[in-house]
Amino acid sequence: MDRYDAKSYLVTTRNVKKGLRTRSRIIELLRIGISDANTISEAIGRSYSATLKQLRKMERDGIVVRVSRRPSTWRITGKGQQELAP
Repeated sequence: MDRYDAKSYLVTTRNVKKGLRTRSRIIELLRIGISDANTISEAIGRSYSATLKQLRKMERDGIVVRVSRRPSTWRITGKGQQELAP
């Protein structure tokens, strides 16, 4: 069973496995300090446009915020679903 980051679940879009997997990987990279969309797309093996599409979906839900346009850099906000402690 795949484990997805809690913040990868969005309210405004349908949450399918491929999108959840991609958003989880993006969030993981943002947490370790990689914020450039081009670098993120290369690291996750997705096209730049597919990566931007997921970043924009997360921006719409308040999960991430765009820091600059050129280069396109992003950061995680404090919003979104949180993981439950066992």
